[in-house]
Amino acid sequence: MPKLAALWVLGGLTVIGVPFLAAFVGELMVFTGSYPVHSAATVLVMAGTIITTGYTLWTVQRVFFGPSREAFARLKDATTLELTYMLPLAIAVAVLGVLPGRVLPVINNGVQSVVARFTGGG
Repeated sequence: MPKLAALWVLGGLTVIGVPFLAAFVGELMVFTGSYPVHSAATVLVMAGTIITTGYTLWTVQRVFFGPSREAFARLKDATTLELTYMLPLAIAVAVLGVLPGRVLPVINNGVQSVVARFTGGG
């Protein structure tokens, strides 16, 4: 199942926040923005991220790179239909990781609106 494995590994790397993938930008912004205000909580969240990294890599290794099992021998790789919706998502993950500045203004406007509502500013 090389196609499905490659896409799943890309998803796993995205979840753990590897640079040049979409989640890295989000994690970096959260950590750098929250550390000055809540340093202890930020360090705890970073520890949680390290744990998440460990079990995600462990899962990827066991599922896709460990010994194959007889029970799963009949499984087939991703079909064209499955690739039709998975590949655009994989491309979006890579593009948002490399060019986050294209989306950040939109996200920033939404965050400012929510913060203004909670703080009574509008």
